[in-house]
Amino acid sequence: ISEPLPKVKQAMLLKTPRNTPEGLERLKSHHYLNSILGKREVPGIGYEGVFLTKDGHIAEGVVSNIFWVKKGKIYTPSVSRGILNGITRGFVIELLKKSKLSFFEGFYFKEDLYSADEVFITNSIQEIVSIKAVDSYEYKSESRVTTQLQLLYGKYINKRLSAIKEMNERT
Repeated sequence: ISEPLPKVKQAMLLKTPRNTPEGLERLKSHHYLNSILGKREVPGIGYEGVFLTKDGHIAEGVVSNIFWVKKGKIYTPSVSRGILNGITRGFVIELLKKSKLSFFEGFYFKEDLYSADEVFITNSIQEIVSIKAVDSYEYKSESRVTTQLQLLYGKYINKRLSAIKEMNERT
């Protein structure tokens, strides 16, 4: 039996830079080696490594996309930075739009992460995970936006599962 995946992690910026995209859009199957190198830098399961591009822009986590909140606004790197346009990332962006929460995609530096009020990562396995610190920068404020998004995500999943269950009971 494996241990459950943490819903709160620490993050660290990696020395290994995010490799550039193979073409106009990142192909997941073409950048595993870079992720393996990045994964070797993190101390264990309670950590997520965060890649920077060769230009020093925030890219993505080893197995995640990254978001942060500052003064009620949500930020995430642009896919034009060469990041994988994750399924859960896209779903969270749709949740942000539906909730009318301000969010911005762009080119950001590590200082933007360090000065954030809260940080979270997304991926299909762990869904939405709160980050309590990046390197030595700890986030002391409550993760209000992260918690709100986790609740909205959970409601959607439960609604979908109920619909599937109802459909199966009819057949």
